[in-house]
Amino acid sequence: MQKVVGRRFGDYFYPFVSGVSLLRNVYAWNPKINKEDGLGRLVLGLGTRAVDRVGSDYPRMVPFSHPLLRPEATAGQIIKYSQKQVDVLNLKTGQTETVDFRTLKDKTPIPTSSTRFR
Repeated sequence: MQKVVGRRFGDYFYPFVSGVSLLRNVYAWNPKINKEDGLGRLVLGLGTRAVDRVGSDYPRMVPFSHPLLRPEATAGQIIKYSQKQVDVLNLKTGQTETVDFRTLKDKTPIPTSSTRFR
């Protein structure tokens, strides 16, 4: 069991970012990447999608040696290989739920500088 740190958005609760880190990057797509520095797999929401790839959903891959390098080369590839579903906790039902990113975006107020985080 692990404590989940996040924020409530309407009926949903989820972290802005979750992920896993790997000690070795076996998917070094660029020769600049140092495989020994590791890799992070990051997602919006609960970290379940960072651990296991689900369907056509993809985490954001971050090589720790060069965090700004992306495996995608074009805008079309970035869209194709991005996260489309978000795992959240539904506070009404007390169950985890998978919500389409666009649906969640429309239901989630955008934090501003005056927003207080708890």
